[in-house]
Amino acid sequence: MADADKTDKAEKPADSTPGKRKIPKGGRKGGTIFPRMMLKQALEYSRKLVSKTAVAPQPEATILAGVFNNAGTEGKIRVSALKQLGLIEGTPAAYKATQLARDIEAAADETEKQPLVRRAMLTSKVYSQLFDTYQGDQATKGKIRGRAQQLGVHPDLSDKCAEFFMTSAVPAGLAASEDDGIRLISATDVALPVIAESEALEGEESEPQEPNPGDEGAATAGGGAGGEETPPPAESDSTSGVKLPAPRPRTAADVTVNLTVDSSLDGDKLAKQLDLLRRYGLI
Repeated sequence: MADADKTDKAEKPADSTPGKRKIPKGGRKGGTIFPRMMLKQALEYSRKLVSKTAVAPQPEATILAGVFNNAGTEGKIRVSALKQLGLIEGTPAAYKATQLARDIEAAADETEKQPLVRRAMLTSKVYSQLFDTYQGDQATKGKIRGRAQQLGVHPDLSDKCAEFFMTSAVPAGLAASEDDGIRLISATDVALPVIAESEALEGEESEPQEPNPGDEGAATAGGGAGGEETPPPAESDSTSGVKLPAPRPRTAADVTVNLTVDSSLDGDKLAKQLDLLRRYGLI
């Protein structure tokens, strides 16, 4: 009887309940992604990428082996990290360094380089949200880990996210080490390069505007050498012989007019001169 029981147990099939699937150990955990490497390491890979793609974009196989030193899953994780930091662009058919990556590599000194590195750091959506949460304040690893989970980072990876954020924010100049955490600078102190507009216009050329009919005299009216305006000829008042400048548009500088009145002038002539001054916008 005992042998029969053992046989029954041995032949009992595994649980095949629909909807239940065993997740392989070490598989993808899901959740909000974040750059899974320190910023310092990402910048080293970025430097190699700039050199490798200086002439032309390269296929994924070349980039994984020649830049990231890993043709497998780990190499693709590194590609993902650089994408989140705005340092690599393209598809597996053709990857290349971004303009930001090239600008960082071409920076003349640390003063020029730091705002570019900060921009790379805050290109990551998760890092940007963590910075916005604690900017101007002190934050421990525990606080950052908890906030990362609120932002959707998988609990098993939130500790690593907090570690990478803290060890990246300090060299980027976004934070300073303090006790058991870091103190982030204020958002108003973050000097990021103003290059978003130039990037949006990159590769676009504005078309020359054709002059409207009847504008033939425009170039003459506005065009001395160097773009200086050629003033129109002065006019004279036949009643007094006083030369007055031609009418001109009022500007912000035309706010004060000093008049010297000759007491020998009769009232009619003075009235005419004042009327002319009004017509020409001088008073």
